[in-house]
Amino acid sequence: MFISGYLAGVIYGPIIRNGGFLAAAKRLLMRAWQMYVAHIMLFLLFTAQIARTIRRFDNPMYADEFNVHNFLEHPDVLIGQALSLRYKPVNLDVLPLYISLMLAAPLILWCLVRRPNWTLLGSALLYVAARWFRPQSCFVSAGTTWYFNPFAWQLMFVFAAWCGFGGAAKLQFLIRSRLALALAVAWIIFAFLIVMTWHVPFLESLVPKWMIKASIRSTKPISICCVSRTSSPWRWW
Repeated sequence: MFISGYLAGVIYGPIIRNGGFLAAAKRLLMRAWQMYVAHIMLFLLFTAQIARTIRRFDNPMYADEFNVHNFLEHPDVLIGQALSLRYKPVNLDVLPLYISLMLAAPLILWCLVRRPNWTLLGSALLYVAARWFRPQSCFVSAGTTWYFNPFAWQLMFVFAAWCGFGGAAKLQFLIRSRLALALAVAWIIFAFLIVMTWHVPFLESLVPKWMIKASIRSTKPISICCVSRTSSPWRWW
């Protein structure tokens, strides 16, 4: 998500600044349409493969595990919800989030051109509101709801676009500092240990319960911080 926002800021930001808003908006919306078509094709192939696996191995548990049971039972109803991105099987949640951000990208970039810092502040306030009010349609993975909260994840996209549009230059003093380098290395080591808990039971017993329950449905502030910090070793060297 960060890379997508950064590239949008680098590529389309200057175009909008030079008066090519309509051209940039057309390209961004075309990109969203291409991703939408790819998502629908992937959805159809995914559900067809799960249905074939269920029939071949005679194991209906696959339908529940991949959240396609309701679709196989009522395809006439849920096909419309799939086309409107309300129904998504397991592991097909990222593309709808990306599509929604691409649809909002023209407005986001236009605001960044006019008032970059105020736009970033507005994005942060929207993130706080999403975390505070927790809209049910964005935080529950069952049924036709969204697993990733787009109102929270938009902050990483906007922050990345802000960096790509010139905001990164304002953070050079922080990115190139030894403190940022130390924090980046510490975070990488910490992330490695967290991953190793899946394979080493002893490490898993050392992880606090609240960290195990932490959700990625709405991005945490530390997610944005670690993205900036983990880029600092390469910039520092």
